[in-house]
Amino acid sequence: RKELQSKLNLHKNQEVFFSNINYKKWKCINTGKIINNDEKYSITLVTAIYDSKILIKILKKQGHNIMHIKFQDHYLYKLKDIKKILKQYNRDNSIKKIILTTEKDAVKIIKFKEYFKNTNIYMIPIEIAFDRQEIFNKKILKYVKDHTRNNEIPAE
Repeated sequence: RKELQSKLNLHKNQEVFFSNINYKKWKCINTGKIINNDEKYSITLVTAIYDSKILIKILKKQGHNIMHIKFQDHYLYKLKDIKKILKQYNRDNSIKKIILTTEKDAVKIIKFKEYFKNTNIYMIPIEIAFDRQEIFNKKILKYVKDHTRNNEIPAE
């Protein structure tokens, strides 16, 4: 991080805040049920995100078996894609098998929900966390207050 910061050539009034993604407990798209992702699953992973390597690495480290179906970032799913996903899922003979997708992709896949009614399809919600979160929040609020017409921030 220090190396990256030094390359930025920041001015005295500038500061760097790093963020990371925290993966939350998996949620069933069909029922909303939260699954215990501490157990080992055979996962048909469906992603249309820029870089899925970190997610795959985390899932493998947790001991899951991964079969990844990757689409280009911001991909809009078609029925033929849903059939491909289901074909891969149904080919898996594991007892504990699921389809897992990102929260971002679940929003796009949900329109095909009827095709997944007899499957274990889950999404993995994320949370973005900033290092030094409290300082970051205070700086943002101060900036907004200083650049708002009447210097008041609306109540939450």
